[in-house]
Amino acid sequence: MTSSIAFVPQTEVLLRVSTVAKQAEVPARTVRFYADIGLLRPIARGENGYRFFGEDAVERVHLLRRAVNLGLPLKEIKDVMDIAETSDCADAHRAFAEALRTRIGAVEQQIRELSSMRTQLVDLAVESDAGCTDALCLCRTHPVRASKGDA
Repeated sequence: MTSSIAFVPQTEVLLRVSTVAKQAEVPARTVRFYADIGLLRPIARGENGYRFFGEDAVERVHLLRRAVNLGLPLKEIKDVMDIAETSDCADAHRAFAEALRTRIGAVEQQIRELSSMRTQLVDLAVESDAGCTDALCLCRTHPVRASKGDA
């Protein structure tokens, strides 16, 4: 639960959405989005409704961007962040490592699929380099072979 500014300790630095966004080098809408879905929690709200974050918000946004850019689904990131807030650090790191290993497995599968696709593309390029053949003809000028019954 966030508090109003009056109840935040005086030593706590409060950062507005725009400040977090600027320091994290992301659009302000990204910071708001992360806050709206619970990945980034404001530590206070102003009377005007503005959200205020602690100094750690910038590093958290960096981590979130990095995880998203590596293809981790937001749901999995949220699950890890929830563990971090309700359990100890070791549990959160184990959950994060598990999510990363799952992503590594998916990337390895994509690499296998892309490698197979590359092989097929190379083979098709080699066939195309040979020109028109019975197996590969891209033009309408290739003579149609007479069927066996026509001879």
